[in-house]
Amino acid sequence: MSKWAKKNLEKCRMYVRNYRALKFQAKGNGLTINEWEEIKKNYSYLCAYCNQKKILETDHIVPLTKGGRHDVDNIAPACRSCNASKKDFSLLLFLRRGLLEGVKNG
Repeated sequence: MSKWAKKNLEKCRMYVRNYRALKFQAKGNGLTINEWEEIKKNYSYLCAYCNQKKILETDHIVPLTKGGRHDVDNIAPACRSCNASKKDFSLLLFLRRGLLEGVKNG
C-alpha cells in the first residue's frame, strides 16, 4: 500500500465503494466522505443493526444487487459482522431472520 493510501484510507475506501456501485450500474448520486461522516455521526458512530461501537462500513439498505441506489438515502453504517450477515438480503428480510434466530436460540 502506498504512503498516500495509508494516509488517506477513508478516501481509498470511498473510491472502492463508488467503483463497486459503478460496476453494478447502480443509480444514485454516489457518496462523499463528508456525507459518510454525517451518516456515521447521525448514528452516534454505532452499527445500525447491533448498536455497537465498532469499525463501520457502508451498507446499502436495499442492496445494489437488488437494484438499490448508491446514495445517502440508501446507506446505513454497519459493523463488518452485521454487514457480512446481511449479505444481499433486504433490510426487512435481514431483520426478520435475526428475530427468528433469536426465537430459536432463546
